[in-house]
Amino acid sequence: MSPPKDKFQVSNVPVVLKWDDCDGDVKYLGHRSAVTLDIRLDVPRHTASFKLRTIASLKSLAQRVPLYLFIQPDRVASLAEDDGPIQQPVKDGLIQTRKCAAITEILRLRFSLEHEANSRWKEVAEQLRDQPSLEDLRIEIMEDVEERLAQTRGEITEDLELKVDERFLTTKEELRETVEEELELVEERIKEDLSSGRAEFYVEFPR
Repeated sequence: MSPPKDKFQVSNVPVVLKWDDCDGDVKYLGHRSAVTLDIRLDVPRHTASFKLRTIASLKSLAQRVPLYLFIQPDRVASLAEDDGPIQQPVKDGLIQTRKCAAITEILRLRFSLEHEANSRWKEVAEQLRDQPSLEDLRIEIMEDVEERLAQTRGEITEDLELKVDERFLTTKEELRETVEEELELVEERIKEDLSSGRAEFYVEFPR
């Protein structure tokens, strides 16, 4: 029989999260949108780290971005298997989508956090702010406007009105501010719900 590995990792396990928000309401994540969990176990140190991943759509940009929540070993006050009843949103997220076949295949873990978990909202914002495609688009539009002006210069009459859609002249700085504001709102809401005091939440996933 081979000896146990000192470290092993489980990746991209579909999960459904459940927690009580700051108003005492029960919230779920993963029953309608995909959420995955990575687990890395360090056997000699008796510790584990966790990474949750989901996808967010930003109103200010026509694209979707990944968002991560990292839970390091020092953030976890306790972790235990919970045999409580499986709620309908969990069934919808795992059984209805055929990620598992029956309730008996679902493992439910209860996390208690001592400190707020590390998030990557700021890092995602930095990546969006610095992506060159936004600036390239603005430059391309400005060059097209200049070209059209050059073509019509000398042909403009009183009956000709040149209109430029101001929406296409949105500066990169304005886009940066909008993206940052959206991500900061998400970050603050998640921190209030999961990270205030001794927060608890559940992770349920196929065995």
